[in-house]
Amino acid sequence: MRQITYKLFKNGILYSIVVFILCFNPALVAQEQSVQPGINDHYQNPDFKVWQRRFASPGREVFDMVDVIVDALQLKACMQVADIGAGTGLFSRHFARQVGNHGKVYAIDISKEFIRNIVKHAKQTGIKNITGIVNTDKDIKLATNTIDLAFVCDT
Repeated sequence: MRQITYKLFKNGILYSIVVFILCFNPALVAQEQSVQPGINDHYQNPDFKVWQRRFASPGREVFDMVDVIVDALQLKACMQVADIGAGTGLFSRHFARQVGNHGKVYAIDISKEFIRNIVKHAKQTGIKNITGIVNTDKDIKLATNTIDLAFVCDT
């Protein structure tokens, strides 16, 4: 048996079989651990107004440059855009205006409170093309081939 195993390994066949099994059977591969466990804990029950002031305040580079950033994306009417790590919805609202009524914006965040408030604000202001998605740190919760652009900023 050792001789057969050695010959298979030497010829790369055993190696190929092991790689094939590991690649196509994720249950056999240990799940990757976060390099910084708990990094998102403070977003689990956030005070939306506190974070909104932090994210959308003059002096924060991203806030100050929001129009320049959105213009650089060259969004078109009818596009489907994912705002991944949407936070308090600063970019989601801008994207919604750019893609128009026939476009769609997916505001995606790990915070249920953030998503709840983004959707609530959109309804209150008549924005009808934002859909909120609460994701996890392991799954974006967005169907394959859904979007034209994935946007990530400070996430």
